[in-house]
Amino acid sequence: MKNFIVLTIMTCLWALKSEAQIPNPGFEQLNQDSTVQHWFGYDTYAIGLNDSVLTDGNLLSRSTLAHSGAYALELHNAYNVTQGYGMNGNAKCNLDSSFAGFQIYFPVNNYPESLSFYYQFLQNPFTDTLVCMVNVVNSDYELLASGEVGVWDIHLGYQKKVCPLVYANPNGLTDTVPAFASIHFRNRVVVGPHVGERVLIDDVSLQGNPVSVATTTSKGLLEVYPNPASDKVWLKHIPLNTAYKILSVYGQILTQGFTSGMIDIQTLPPGLYVVQTKDGLARFTKE
Repeated sequence: MKNFIVLTIMTCLWALKSEAQIPNPGFEQLNQDSTVQHWFGYDTYAIGLNDSVLTDGNLLSRSTLAHSGAYALELHNAYNVTQGYGMNGNAKCNLDSSFAGFQIYFPVNNYPESLSFYYQFLQNPFTDTLVCMVNVVNSDYELLASGEVGVWDIHLGYQKKVCPLVYANPNGLTDTVPAFASIHFRNRVVVGPHVGERVLIDDVSLQGNPVSVATTTSKGLLEVYPNPASDKVWLKHIPLNTAYKILSVYGQILTQGFTSGMIDIQTLPPGLYVVQTKDGLARFTKE
């Protein structure tokens, strides 16, 4: 470890590999200054001329110890000894391709249900926690779903971690179609800020539903009520004996039959579903 004097620090981030919805999925698109596009650290630290900062590396950097491909993300912590505060490595996905913008949401075209990533702690003497936070919002940036998961254990190789997303509608939102998502990785120390954590992150991917209201064709949307429901749902303006299918958020057919307007959902576990007829689609939540 070593001490050094700096004026200000605004952390810029190396990208994460992911599926198509997450910007820069290959982790190879670089800005002119060799930083990787679409991923940045957003913490700003005011450091005085005479401040001493203790660190064992950059708060964020690109590592060649990748799970796959050429690179992975590496996060560290630092400590301002003079002012007595910690500086934690963090990473947020950014829709802009350079550090000029701060649009931390990127568009999605389905219903994200979970986010997965691979991680490896190279050192973690204080058992600090790496936290992954994911939010899904509608076109008005109102929160629809969120998830958070932490990791801290040391392994010889990379481990996969899945962050499930929980959908809720506590405020009775009328727009329940996902439009944007955000991803944030952040080091979180146990007791007070300290130095010594080195963690790698790689191959981030967002899993979602390929058959959703967001991909409905010109046949339009069905009207379903109540939503959420506990034992049955009703479809408005549907003729008797209309064939229907209930799909999981991953497009799997769970039940099917012919409806007189009402569909029994008592056997379905709580969660998010899509009902489909020849007239269109509707999404509903089983309590």
